[in-house]
Amino acid sequence: MDMQLSYRVFYHKSYSMPLYDLFSDLRCQRHLMILGLLGFAVLYILRVNLSVAIVAMVGTGQKKKDDIIFKESCPANEKDGTKETVFEGEINWDEKACGEALASFFYGYILTNFAGGRLADRLGGKRVFGFGVFLTSVLAFLLPAAARSSKECFNIIRLFQGMTEGVTFPSINSLMSSWVQPSRRSLFMSRIAGGSLLGTVIIFPMGGWLAQTTFGWSSIFYTSGAIGLLWCVAWYHTVADHPNDHPFVTEEEKLLILKEIGNDKSRDEAKSVPWGSIFTSLPFLATIVAHFGSNFGFYFLLTELPTYLSTVHHFNMRNNGLISSLPYLFMWLFSVSYGSFIHYLTSKKIMPIYIARTMSNAIAPNYAGTLTGISNTVASIPGFLAPIITSAIIEGQPTIEQWNKIFMVASFIYFVTGTFNLLFMSSEVQPWNSWEQILEE
Repeated sequence: MDMQLSYRVFYHKSYSMPLYDLFSDLRCQRHLMILGLLGFAVLYILRVNLSVAIVAMVGTGQKKKDDIIFKESCPANEKDGTKETVFEGEINWDEKACGEALASFFYGYILTNFAGGRLADRLGGKRVFGFGVFLTSVLAFLLPAAARSSKECFNIIRLFQGMTEGVTFPSINSLMSSWVQPSRRSLFMSRIAGGSLLGTVIIFPMGGWLAQTTFGWSSIFYTSGAIGLLWCVAWYHTVADHPNDHPFVTEEEKLLILKEIGNDKSRDEAKSVPWGSIFTSLPFLATIVAHFGSNFGFYFLLTELPTYLSTVHHFNMRNNGLISSLPYLFMWLFSVSYGSFIHYLTSKKIMPIYIARTMSNAIAPNYAGTLTGISNTVASIPGFLAPIITSAIIEGQPTIEQWNKIFMVASFIYFVTGTFNLLFMSSEVQPWNSWEQILEE
């Protein structure tokens, strides 16, 4: 979600090119897009696997408080797959411990967003992005043993996973600046970022199925780690930091890319960042607020939906995973079609350009990388707020009434942040986006 929103936010040309015309003559560039998309899918498989695994880890036994059993939930129905099969989990964690486990990843993730971009500039986007996926995959193999050892040990491993994954999203910018022409970069990134939703769609049903096999919930983490390592092999052998370094790129493709990127890179290296203008820009602040609110709802569903479907609706693990994946399936389908659809409307003059820009939350494309880093950092906070707030409200009472309170909190945050964004957002490119304005400052 991080880049899915932020790249749609900061690249105002996201509607400028139809999908069928993208990369038709650039084989290695197209290969980078496909592996990048799969890379983001792997990252979200590694991030989201706990959300479905934790249901099997802690079980679905009724929670007791002061010898009272709370069973205010939907009636079970064996015919629709909601047979109430109560079982005790292997890991004895209460709601607070589960919330801490789900939040620990994001404590680490928020620490390394800025570092990822700087490391990529020095070491290359290929190394930083690939190494981030590799370390996150290796750490996944340690999680089952860590969970059986102690919740503190488990949370530390998840925190490290957040740190290693945090460098990946900003580091992809380095590869884009070397491989993708500015005119194609926005739609290129929207396709790659869509992999995060694809990974979520994959891990929920796959995790639910794996949890019901003889290998149990541990296999969710082992399988996730193995998928990540397989992707790393393809990444390191078929991707290069620059077209000049790629062993399979043709001279024609190299010239097509470098002809436009050469000038763009020189301009990027010369520019300075107008920090004062950025942090006093109401349209930019409105975008950050909208990103925060969007991510709160997104991460709330991402971390808590499987638990809700299990404790309140009594879905078994397999059906739980399938239903949990549905919001992200439709979100992914929408994100894939959005750019092409907007392009069709504007090219046929059905929709004015300024309305398309408003819908796409355009602001300052020349500072897309910097603005993305700032916005992603702030928008990562709901990753640990959502599970902590959920566990605090539930407090051992997983009833419909308590869960309704959580949905009301999410709705309120959506309303407040959405209203702020509507009041102060702008579809116009900001004046501090221009080089002349920078020189004046």
